[in-house]
Amino acid sequence: LFRSSVIDLRPADPLLQLQANLQGLNLEILQPLLTPVNELRGALDLNLQLDGPVRSPSVNGQVDVRDVQLQTAGMPVE
Repeated sequence: LFRSSVIDLRPADPLLQLQANLQGLNLEILQPLLTPVNELRGALDLNLQLDGPVRSPSVNGQVDVRDVQLQTAGMPVE
């Protein structure tokens, strides 16, 4: 999941450098965390970079979600 990360805790305002890449995460594993959701299917790709002070890093990247099927008690969505 994480390709590289650095946290420099020495300065008064610690610095963070993090790069994360994730491809093909099956969204079904998230369904138990979403109580109103009866069914969740699809895939997630993530390319994320965090850089700067730990308290306020800049966040850049891309999130792609595909083939999503979502069903709740009141509304199925495909």
